Amino acid sequence: LSQACLQNTSELRRSIITMQERMDRDPETVGAEEILDIQSEVVALDTVVSDQFPPVEALGMSDKPFFNLKDSREYLNCAMVNLQAARGALSRLFDSVATLRSGFQMYAQDKTNRRLNMLTILSAIFMPMTFLAGIWGMNFELMPELKLVFGYPLGLGLMALIGSGMFFYFRKAGWFE
Repeated sequence: LSQACLQNTSELRRSIITMQERMDRDPETVGAEEILDIQSEVVALDTVVSDQFPPVEALGMSDKPFFNLKDSREYLNCAMVNLQAARGALSRLFDSVATLRSGFQMYAQDKTNRRLNMLTILSAIFMPMTFLAGIWGMNFELMPELKLVFGYPLGLGLMALIGSGMFFYFRKAGWFE
């Protein structure tokens, strides 16, 4: 059983390394559920190893005649070494999973920040047009723009000019990257 735990630890290590490589290449391919699943597997295996450790240790210290046989001592010593190796490997795997979760959270936060950045830029572009539409939408009698023959096309042209000017300025400044 201790050898099976050590083999499961090795399989988990390979899975985590594969997931870390995928995360480095393309973070989109790694999902939060996948990270949580592998973390659950590490926790479950750690529980199994922790539960095996005290009985094997107690049997190794027993002075019963059966456990004084050379072969049984060797098996118990081998089981203890396997459990100690699995315990050490599991602590490193906990660290690896924590690093993986941290990288995933950083990527998700960066993705959210990029989206918010784009929304902020779009809001800044449309804000002057909204302001002009709000002013011209008021029902006052003494608005000189209302009496102009080309007032409506002039207003639309002014809004388009302001919006496109801001768009090109932001694009030139590198805000869309």
